[in-house]
Amino acid sequence: MSVIAWDGKTLAADKRASMGTLIRTTTKIFKLGDINALAAYTGDAEAGEEGPAWCRDGADPGKIPPMRRE
Repeated sequence: MSVIAWDGKTLAADKRASMGTLIRTTTKIFKLGDINALAAYTGDAEAGEEGPAWCRDGADPGKIPPMRRE
């Protein structure tokens, strides 16, 4: 289970992530480039990290990550 918390000022998340049966420590909160925004994810680490990477690369609608198309 992942935990993301926002109190109107602070964004916090746990650091546990999984990829299949592999459990690891990761950062789940990302700064999104120059737009002064933060993003966080829950669930599968590979899918979770695709979204912020796509945003940092310009968020081209024609290049939505495969795991985010559903």
